[in-house]
Amino acid sequence: MGGVLVQDIKLALKGHVQDGYNFNPVSPLSEGDRHYNKNPTPNDRVQVLVCVVPADTLSIMSNEVVQKFRNIREEASNLKIPQLAILTKTDIEFPEVKDLKDVYRSRYMKEKMQKFSVDVGIPMNCIFPVRNYSQEINMNNDINSLILDAMKDILQCADDFLEFTQDQSGRSERKPVVWMEKFSANVGIPMNCIFPVRNYSQEINMNDDIDSLILDAMKDILQCADDYFEFTQDQSGRSERKPVVWMEKFSANVGIPMNCIFPVRNYSQETDMNDDINSLILNAMKHILHCGHDFLEFIQDKADSS
Repeated sequence: MGGVLVQDIKLALKGHVQDGYNFNPVSPLSEGDRHYNKNPTPNDRVQVLVCVVPADTLSIMSNEVVQKFRNIREEASNLKIPQLAILTKTDIEFPEVKDLKDVYRSRYMKEKMQKFSVDVGIPMNCIFPVRNYSQEINMNNDINSLILDAMKDILQCADDFLEFTQDQSGRSERKPVVWMEKFSANVGIPMNCIFPVRNYSQEINMNDDIDSLILDAMKDILQCADDYFEFTQDQSGRSERKPVVWMEKFSANVGIPMNCIFPVRNYSQETDMNDDINSLILNAMKHILHCGHDFLEFIQDKADSS
C-alpha cells in the first residue's frame, strides 16, 4: 500500500488499468502506456473497494498511509463504489481471543476497529476481522465462518453496486436508488449508510414490511451511536452503567422529560430477530411517529383556524 501511488489506484477504480500492469511507485500510469484502458466498460470498473489490513500493523500505521486510505476511499465514494475493510492476522494482534466465536467481544479489538473506522472513514459494520490460515493442516469451521461472512458481504455490496449503476433508461417510474445515489453524491454519505423506509400513514395495524425497513435502519443507527459512544467515553472507574442514572442525567442536561426518553437494546451479535429487542425499538418508533403525527395535526388545525 505504501509504495502504490494514489493516482494509479484511482485510475484502477475507474477501469483504466489493464491486467498485467506493474504498479510503479515513482510515476503513475499515463494515457500513452499500453496498459492504459482508454475506454473502460462496466466490467473493467471496480464494483467494490476492499481494504485488506494486517491487524498487527494498525498500531504502527503512519499518517501517510492513513491519508492514502482516506483519499482512495473518498474517490470511491465519489464514484459511488461501496467500501469495506478486512483485518487479517487477528490471532497475532489479539492473542487473548482464544475462541473465534468471541472475536467481536474483545474490547481491545473493538477499540482498534473503532480507531481504524474513525481514521479512514469506513463504518464499523463494514470492517470484518478474520483469522489467517497458517499452520493448520485441516479446515477450521470457525476460521471459515469469519472469512465466508466477510466474503458474503463483499459480494452482496458488489451485487448491489451493479444493480445501482445499471442503465435506468426507458424506465418511467422513479427508482429510490436513483435518489439515494444523488443524495450520496451530494452529501458524501456512503450508499450502504442510507436507509429508505416507508412511513406509517393510513395503516391501522402494524405492517411487517414497514417494520422490517424501520428496524433495519434503527439497528444500524443505534449500532453506530453505540460504537461512537464507547469510543469517546471516559473509561475511568466505570464498572457498570445504570440506564436510569444516565437517563436522569441526560434528562436534566437537555431538558427532555423522562417519559420521552426510550432505552433500547442494539442488535450486535444476534443472527435472528429478537422479539424483546424489536419490542423496545418499535415502542420507541411508535411514540416518535405518534408525536410527529400529533405535530402535523396541530399545524393543520392552526392553518385551518386562520
